[in-house]
Amino acid sequence: MHLAAINVGDLLIPLWRGTHSTEGDDHASRWEWAALADSDLWRKLGALVGSWATHLPISFDKTPHDLQKIHSHYRAWEWLILLYGYGPALFFGILDERYWQHFCRLVRGIRILQQCSITADQLAEADKHLKLFAWEFETLYVQGQTNRIHFVRPWIHAITHLANETERKGPPITCSQWTLERMIGDLGREIRNHASPYANISARATLRCQVNALKALYPDTFDPEHPNLPRGGEDLGDYYVLLCCRDRYSRTVSAAEETVLADALHSLGYQLEDAPHVQRWAHLRLPNGQIARSLWQEEIMTRGVRCSRNVSFQIPGEDTPSYGEVRYYFKMRHPSVKAFAMVSAYGLPDPDLRRRSFNTLHACKHRSDEDLCIIDVKNIRSVVAMIPHRFPDSRDLFFVVEKPGLSFTVLTGYEEPSHE
Repeated sequence: MHLAAINVGDLLIPLWRGTHSTEGDDHASRWEWAALADSDLWRKLGALVGSWATHLPISFDKTPHDLQKIHSHYRAWEWLILLYGYGPALFFGILDERYWQHFCRLVRGIRILQQCSITADQLAEADKHLKLFAWEFETLYVQGQTNRIHFVRPWIHAITHLANETERKGPPITCSQWTLERMIGDLGREIRNHASPYANISARATLRCQVNALKALYPDTFDPEHPNLPRGGEDLGDYYVLLCCRDRYSRTVSAAEETVLADALHSLGYQLEDAPHVQRWAHLRLPNGQIARSLWQEEIMTRGVRCSRNVSFQIPGEDTPSYGEVRYYFKMRHPSVKAFAMVSAYGLPDPDLRRRSFNTLHACKHRSDEDLCIIDVKNIRSVVAMIPHRFPDSRDLFFVVEKPGLSFTVLTGYEEPSHE
């Protein structure tokens, strides 16, 4: 937790701002990497980070503050979003290309290790990027000067062992300080005998282990396929659940949506005599506990809206995920009744930015009515943030931010509150 979040930020940000301590005749004015030293630029970046809060889905929990509060109010989670979510886009075109790509190596390696399930190829990729980051740090920042040795914090060496430790102990997210602190807090809240608290917490821990063992042996008993549904919800199977609100009656759709619906129905053998009508649903609960919302409902909300309608979905037969903005959900017979989503798909990520950032920056165009499609809701994998940003070449694109450690939430039984 502290290594990837607080420790990294506590070194890199002061270096880039030119506020890190110096020794001997070294001076920050000679640091070619101190691209954030200008106070006006720092204030603009801080305001930009604050403005992005409304684009982070509710399931992303706490949003990063304005950068002016970075040393007094930032928590580990905010550091994770700032560095590994916003970082590749935020610092692109500001940091020199060498330093930006060096930072992207770190982001790529840490993102892989934040997964709950990591393949051998991914682990090898993370190991390569983290070791190159450590080696290049001395080349780019220390530059062989003895008065900069204090730049090399212990965590820079520690990250070179993360991949090997992952192979030995499992993904860091399952055995990190964050996980241990969460467990200590959980068990601490269960203490009821304050006369002998240590014996009590030991007994509670033993009981927790016994329950976990039973859940592992009999998952169907403790994790039923049909969860308790909120009022008005509809279980679709495979842990997908449609949630209210929904239209009381079927309605007509826009001309662009009508064309897409008609094409879909024709492909199923239906011949339309009248314009298609749909009964819209507003929300969809995903197997990972997130709730994917819709443009239909979010555009009529007036206060405290955090955009949760952008999703990552996997089209069968394709290797890479696609991204889209959900307009609404609806049901259709295919040949049995199934649920679908009307989605405005984003374009493919810019290949040049993706390559130069080591696959950490996915920046897409929003096509609105130009790329409408209908997808099976069970192709939706997660809710993502699509952050609007003007890149240095004056292109207005949306870059993708995925929730750190999202795959781990499935194991914790997390469910985002619906508030419906």
